[in-house]
Amino acid sequence: MKNGSFLFLLAFVLAGGWVRAQAGEGDTLTALRIETPIRLDGLLDEPAWQQAPRISNFRQVEPAEGAPASERTEVAALFTQTALYLGIWCYDSEPAKITAKYLERDFDVDADDILAIALSPFNDRRTGFAFAVNPNGARADGLIEGIERLNLDWNGVWDVAVKRNPQGWFAELYLPFSTLRYREGERQTWGFNIQR
Repeated sequence: MKNGSFLFLLAFVLAGGWVRAQAGEGDTLTALRIETPIRLDGLLDEPAWQQAPRISNFRQVEPAEGAPASERTEVAALFTQTALYLGIWCYDSEPAKITAKYLERDFDVDADDILAIALSPFNDRRTGFAFAVNPNGARADGLIEGIERLNLDWNGVWDVAVKRNPQGWFAELYLPFSTLRYREGERQTWGFNIQR
C-alpha cells in the first residue's frame, strides 16, 4: 500500500484510523480500520462488521428513478494496511427467486442477479475499477477508462465470498490495495457507486 494507511468510497477522507466516504448527494460511509484481516467467508459475522457503520438509503434507477429501493441493501467498509474489505447485505423478500446461473470468471452480468461496484480512486467520475459478483460468487471486473468505456480485458487480483440464507444473499469482498491505482497520501477522496 502506498504511503501509510487509507482508503475508500465516494468521498473518502482518512482521519486517525478511520476512512470516511461521502457519496456526493448520497449517504456518508465511514470505513473502519482493522488490524487483523477478515476471514473471507461471506458470513459477515466478525465483530468488525457489526461495529462498522453501514449505508442503506439506496434509490432505484429503474423502474422508478429516485424511488426508495424495493429491496434493502446495506454496505459497510473495513480496511487494513494492505486491503479494502466491503461487506454487502442483499436482503430479498423472495429469496427463492434469486437468479444465479454462472460460476465462471467474467460471467454474463446481464443474466444473473448481481452486485456491481465502481471505485474511482481519483474521484474524476471517468476512470476507475468495476467489480461484479453474483449470488454464486462468480466474479467479473474491468477498468473504467472513460465515460461509458469499460475495458473487460483487465483481470484484477481480488476475491469474494458469498453466502445465501432465507433473508437473501451476502457478499464479502477483498480488494488488495496493490490491485488499485490511487494517489499517494493518507487523505483521499474516492468515487463509489453500487448497483444491485
